[in-house]
Amino acid sequence: MPPIYANLVNRKRVFISIAFIWIFALSLASPPLIWRPLAVICGEEESYVEHIAYEIIYMTAEWLVIFVIPFSIMSFIYFRTYRIARNHAQRVRPGIYEESTTTTQGSANNSSCRCRHITSLNREFKAAKMLVTISGAFLMSWCPFFVTLTLWKFQDHVQIYPRVFTGFLYLVYTLPAINPVIYAYWCRDIRNTVKKLLTCRK
Repeated sequence: MPPIYANLVNRKRVFISIAFIWIFALSLASPPLIWRPLAVICGEEESYVEHIAYEIIYMTAEWLVIFVIPFSIMSFIYFRTYRIARNHAQRVRPGIYEESTTTTQGSANNSSCRCRHITSLNREFKAAKMLVTISGAFLMSWCPFFVTLTLWKFQDHVQIYPRVFTGFLYLVYTLPAINPVIYAYWCRDIRNTVKKLLTCRK
């Protein structure tokens, strides 16, 4: 299989992707500065009633762009990856049974090829489990924060304690720290690379 990743990902595309992410983030964060009073922006007040229509539209956009759309794309891709790995495993199992019940010339070569195939399938399953874990971490980090933020802004009869909201906000901030741990746990190459970095080995 050709090294597709190495061909697609180069320094220029990485810089373009980073610039696009920063520009997109600034574009998403800037609109409230247009209609919110300075006191609300600075955190001196927490009233969002003055421009409630703008706030509802902006909150809906945040839900869609930051949480719903990314989580839907992640879930679709990860589910497809898991199904492909499972289908490969189901196709291999009958071959394993046939190999154990028949003895022909060249069986050693067939067995070696089969073992390599099984090893590849195990890697695919590990990758699928890793992707599911990342998707679950994304859901557990962002969903409580957005639900709490929505209730805090638009439901006056629901009391949200500041410590609860702050805790969910910190949970969102910990997601970038959790992802490398998940990658290192499921991927041996990443785990070995992290060990080399921590021990200053080449």
